[in-house]
Amino acid sequence: MSLHVIFHRKVTFEAKCTYCGAHEWLTSAEAVTKFTHDHEPCNKLYEAEFEQSLCAQEIQEAINAETRNASAD
Repeated sequence: MSLHVIFHRKVTFEAKCTYCGAHEWLTSAEAVTKFTHDHEPCNKLYEAEFEQSLCAQEIQEAINAETRNASAD
């Protein structure tokens, strides 16, 4: 999730959900809090997928290292 702040007569927050793509222009802290709360499940899914991709990368690196060691022998 990303928030950008724009100052133009009043503070406006641009909120984007990285997971589902929701996009809103918010003008109060309460609205930002609500958007964040509403997209909490999206954040958890995004983090889980990111962790899964890191694990897959680590596994692939370990396989590559094993392959290099086996071919060096």
